[in-house]
Amino acid sequence: MQEMRWLKRWLCAVLLAGLCLTLWIPAAQARDRKGWSEPVELAGGESAIHTPALIEDIFGMLHVFWVEQTASGDRLYTRSRHDGKWSDALLLDEQVKIGAPQAVVDARGVLHLLYTVNGVVFARRVEAAQSTVSLAWSTPGKIGNGAGNGALAMDAFGILRAAFADPNGGGILLYYSTDGQQWWMQNYPLTEGKGIENIRMTFFPATNQTMLIWEQQGQIFFAAQQSGEVWSLPVKLSETPGVTPNLLADDNRVVALWNGVPESRGRFYRVLSANRVWQAVENFAPAAGNGTAGAPQIGVDANGILHVLTTDAGCIWYVTRTTEGWQRPFCFDEAQEIHSPTWAFDAQGLRAVYVARQGTTQHLLFSEKLLDIPMKTTPLPIPATSTPIPSATPLPTASPTLSPTPQPVQIHGEVADLPGKTDGGSSALVGASDVLPTEISREPTRPPTLLELVVFGFLPAVAVVLLIVGVILYKKSAL
Repeated sequence: MQEMRWLKRWLCAVLLAGLCLTLWIPAAQARDRKGWSEPVELAGGESAIHTPALIEDIFGMLHVFWVEQTASGDRLYTRSRHDGKWSDALLLDEQVKIGAPQAVVDARGVLHLLYTVNGVVFARRVEAAQSTVSLAWSTPGKIGNGAGNGALAMDAFGILRAAFADPNGGGILLYYSTDGQQWWMQNYPLTEGKGIENIRMTFFPATNQTMLIWEQQGQIFFAAQQSGEVWSLPVKLSETPGVTPNLLADDNRVVALWNGVPESRGRFYRVLSANRVWQAVENFAPAAGNGTAGAPQIGVDANGILHVLTTDAGCIWYVTRTTEGWQRPFCFDEAQEIHSPTWAFDAQGLRAVYVARQGTTQHLLFSEKLLDIPMKTTPLPIPATSTPIPSATPLPTASPTLSPTPQPVQIHGEVADLPGKTDGGSSALVGASDVLPTEISREPTRPPTLLELVVFGFLPAVAVVLLIVGVILYKKSAL
């Protein structure tokens, strides 16, 4: 009798331990985000959220900008994080249609913001430390025409450079400024200038060149600054259709990434190497589907490891490329739909912002990951004074340059057209190849449902306990 009482207590203890283990293991798995923090909601509601931008200033503050589409029009917002605390959202502008905001902070701590309104580019400035104070912002100033998702960057000479698609289909409009107050314009004409979207820009310190990448009618094109304000002809990076590209300049290489389309799935990677030769195209995620959810984000750490953020199939994926090739991607958050990833990084780690949709509700989310190896960052140059634009080192392997244009014309109100425009053609590169990575797998990133707990957790535990009880009862009956 005492043995049966002991057996019952033992069975109850086993069942209780099994239940606790069943509940604890999935919960522990749900919290395993491979170092990525739990998402923080920066904005959310029924309004559609699109094209967020994230930058970090010289003081370590983060600044995020985004556009919300409401029934009455578009609203441009910003929030900042200082000492781990996020400010309240600040409304910067409200218009019928606002294009993707682009931001950069110079070495003096001045934040420069560009965005489009109905085919016109506007610029605003503020001391980065005062970015959440409405009255600290300059009034919007029109710098010229522009459409689509443009680009804004600063070169090694402290010159601000921007690029937007010509709303009239004439190519790419290039703007630059030595102080962020007076802007100058130069056209980059293209024979077929329509359908330009998602322009990205970077500065390559190895050759002192500003470089552009963009999407045009389902193809990815690249161009480089050749000498002063003269640019190369566009080079088509792949015969395979692609969308939403991005560009990164490392010490001795330029990395181009872009997304595939439904008829040519994948995520594509190509490098302009130190010997100034384009390497073959790699498809590092052949199973990835439609790439319209936002451009891949790229960074490189001090060991030369490439860090990439991309979205697909309701997941935001983080993947690295080491000397051994592409590693296994990891999904650290998922929703019904995830799009518009963007990030900033410093010596400590990665900071990511993205949009997640569940039903009719959209959420602007923030997550970060600390790294043992610091990310490479480019020191910010002191903004230049109003002096002539310095020349750049030519890129020998690029296509022939455009004919030199006259000195740029300062803009006063409307965009000033430059005389002597010339047309450029395009050339295709060969040698594309697919490089298959390791199999993509989705890690658990959400709490398990009750059905999953019962089917995959509690029932197996009960089966094990019943098996043990059966063995014990069998042995007792045998005695």
